[in-house]
Amino acid sequence: MRRLQPPPPLPIPPLALVITR
Repeated sequence: MRRLQPPPPLPIPPLALVITR
């Protein structure tokens, strides 16, 4: 039985960085 691994962390899109300014 394969163990379900958690999804890899998604890279932060540049748009998110601009919104959080």
